[in-house]
Amino acid sequence: MAAFVAENHALAGINGGYFNHSDGWPVSHVTVAGRPITAPEDNKALTANKVLAPHLPVILNHRSEWRHVTTPNGPAWRITNHDAAGPVRDALQAGPRLLPQLDLEGEAFVLRGAHGQVTRDGIGAMGLATRSALGLKADGTLLLVGVGAPGLRLQDLATLMSSLGATEALNLDGGSSSSLVWGKNAFHGGHAPARVNSVLLVGP
Repeated sequence: MAAFVAENHALAGINGGYFNHSDGWPVSHVTVAGRPITAPEDNKALTANKVLAPHLPVILNHRSEWRHVTTPNGPAWRITNHDAAGPVRDALQAGPRLLPQLDLEGEAFVLRGAHGQVTRDGIGAMGLATRSALGLKADGTLLLVGVGAPGLRLQDLATLMSSLGATEALNLDGGSSSSLVWGKNAFHGGHAPARVNSVLLVGP
C-alpha cells in the first residue's frame, strides 16, 4: 500500500472492498470514470455458493458504496447503495453502511435462521476485528479511519465514526486487509501489509 500511494503521488490511501483471499477475485464493485472495473457477478466462488444464492441480488446490487457524483454545486461524495439511481462517475463498493444507520441483515452481511439465530456472519461483524472505514462530516470533510487490535464490532465502529463527527460512514474490508497510509505513516490490520483488490487514494 505504501509503495502504491507513493507511486501515485497521493497524500493518503486506504484499502477498499471485498475479494477472495484464495485468488484475489473481487466481491465488490469498483467504477472508475464511469466504467465498471470489477465484476463480482463473474466470481464463481460467490455465485456457486448455495448458502448465499438467495441473497445474491442484495450482495451484488444493494450493498453500500462510496460514490463520486456530479451535483448542481459541483462534484461531491456520497454513500449510497449500488443500485441507487443516478449517474456514477467513480464508486467503491464495500459495506455495510455504518451511518446514518447500520443494517447488517439488510445488506446480507449477517444471515439469520427461521428462529432468529445467526447462521452466518461473513465479515465477523458482531465480533472484534481490525477495521477500516470512510466517513463524511456535514461540511464535506473526509475521514479515513483505521482501528487496530483487538478491534471493534461494527456497531461500535459506527459509534466511533459518529463520535468523530461523521454523519455518513462506510465500512471497508477489515481484518488483515485493513490498511491506511498517510505521508510516512502507515497502519496495517495484520502482521504485515496485505495485497488488496482495491484502494481509494487521496490526491493533492
